Amino acid sequence: IHNLIETNKELFSRENLFITSFGSEGKSGGKIAYEFRHTKLIAEKNFVNAWELSKLPESSTVIFVEDLIGTGTQSTEYILEKLNLIINPSTIPYLLTICATPEGIQKVTTETNFSVINGILLEEQLYQHYSDTCNYFTTKEKHKIKVLNDRLKKPNRKDYDRGLLVTFHYSPPNNSMPILWKHGYPFIDKKGKENKWYALLPREY
Repeated sequence: IHNLIETNKELFSRENLFITSFGSEGKSGGKIAYEFRHTKLIAEKNFVNAWELSKLPESSTVIFVEDLIGTGTQSTEYILEKLNLIINPSTIPYLLTICATPEGIQKVTTETNFSVINGILLEEQLYQHYSDTCNYFTTKEKHKIKVLNDRLKKPNRKDYDRGLLVTFHYSPPNNSMPILWKHGYPFIDKKGKENKWYALLPREY
């Protein structure tokens, strides 16, 4: 957070600059907004709640803070279906995220009117461990990982899993491998028996 503020000084020094969480109440955006406030790098008056967005001055810059942009699908849907209905047309919106995949950033910036400020770029060859271009695991290991993670997914559901091994201190995102966070999920093991998965880092929500 500190580095993002330091490298975007012009943006954070704008008049009528406001910061708020991205996403539903109590979700990851709220956690990052909490951390943002407690850095004391931005004045308390710059932070607003979602219900105040429509009351902001004309041409305000609003920075929505989030932990991660994965596929970009959830972020884009939330902007188009929720935020664009409540923010003023003159608002200059940004989505600031701790980390993001290149494809997620592209989806948000091409399908919405939001600009993206990102901390760590989760490139395919380094962070997306199912990818053929990522060599963190051997081909054999990668196959086993894919098979195991596929057992923890419901068919016909939107798949946000990008093969990441990423977590935050409060919870892993759903773009990380399900084996990390899908605690108590029923699955059929390789012997054909029903079982329940015990996650290393159970997801809070």
